[in-house]
Amino acid sequence: MAIVFALGAFFLWGLADVFAALSSRKVGNIATFVVIQLVGLILFALLFPFFAGTFESFYFFIAFILAVVDSLGLIFFYKAFEEGNVSLNGTIAGSFGLVTVIIALVFFGETLSILAEAGILLVFVGLVMATLKFKELLQNNLAKSFSDRGVIFALLTMLCWGVYFGFLRIPVEKIGWYWTMLPLSFMLPFIIVFPSIRKNIKQIVRKPADYSYSVLHSLTAFGGTIAFNLGIGVGNTSLVAPIASASPILFVVLSRFIFKDRLTHQQWAGIVMTLVGIVMLGLS
Repeated sequence: MAIVFALGAFFLWGLADVFAALSSRKVGNIATFVVIQLVGLILFALLFPFFAGTFESFYFFIAFILAVVDSLGLIFFYKAFEEGNVSLNGTIAGSFGLVTVIIALVFFGETLSILAEAGILLVFVGLVMATLKFKELLQNNLAKSFSDRGVIFALLTMLCWGVYFGFLRIPVEKIGWYWTMLPLSFMLPFIIVFPSIRKNIKQIVRKPADYSYSVLHSLTAFGGTIAFNLGIGVGNTSLVAPIASASPILFVVLSRFIFKDRLTHQQWAGIVMTLVGIVMLGLS
């Protein structure tokens, strides 16, 4: 059964990123974020009777702080798709495991296997190849050294998500995954004061059909996360995590056919190296 949940997370997360790109390009990053907040509130309300467990205010507060970091990552993620190449920026954002591993080493005293060390090296080299123009860099032209307009947002996403998943174990071990994830859908009340947020909410109410990709993204993203948590609940993390964490591969394959964004040979080489490194980190 754990393999079924792992495969569910793999397919749902891969599809979620595709829908995120479609939504971001159609309605923008802020509108996409607002929709995932609204859908999340509904889903968590429906799941409350089945999954709510132990509640402790201190660890819920930690979960809330982490949710703020994760939400910033989401906004940057959507912006990267809105501004630049989907395959490239999706791969960069999906490399957050590199940051998570560093946090595990520094703050939790974990050790690395040879496979993990090789994976980290591949991800790092792949990111450098995918994100930078070496010719511009050698000429000290820093303003043009990034290979795509969305790269900086994808890198910020990688950092935010790496921090989120790096420290996520703290609240999960104490209050479970439901209470830990719940704050992810609590951001809207704190940002509704901004005019752009209120404007997007009015547009969603006025023309809900325009936000179908946003809803599909929300459902597949939350569905993948729930499948992952159910998988590690009934089976070993060492079995579930490698399968689920390979979802960027599905995303890159699908986005190549859907968006047909052009990539240089250097960018393709960087993407392939990064994806292989991500899988190696998952297997470790």
